[in-house]
Parts: sequence; C-alpha cells; structure tokens
Amino acid sequence: MVKNTFGSLLRESVLVTGLIALAFVATICYLAIQGQEFPPVLVNFTYITLAFFFGAKFQRQATSQ
Repeated sequence: MVKNTFGSLLRESVLVTGLIALAFVATICYLAIQGQEFPPVLVNFTYITLAFFFGAKFQRQATSQ
C-alpha cells in the first residue's frame, strides 16, 4: 500500500490539480444556480482539468499495481 503524505501529493501535483478542478466545478455550479450561461472557455478548462486529474489518478493506480 502506498502512503500518500501531503508533501508527496503536492509534489505529484494531485493536490493542486484537485483544488483547481474543484474551483472550476464550483464556479460552474454557482453560475447554474444564478441562471447564467457558462462561458465556453470555462467549460473547456473544466473538462481538461477533470480529465487530467482523473487520468493522473488512474495512471498512479496502474503503476502502483
């Protein structure tokens, strides 16, 4: 089992990517609640960030097995 410390997560940028993804998703949720349209750039950045986050997570799991 791999022990994930704060320092190792920060070095692997998992923590930073997760926080950025959370900020993008929170912004889209806020805009949806306000009834405003989503800027296409924001939606694209959200997709890219989430894909990178989950891709990196999947890759870490595959290499640790």
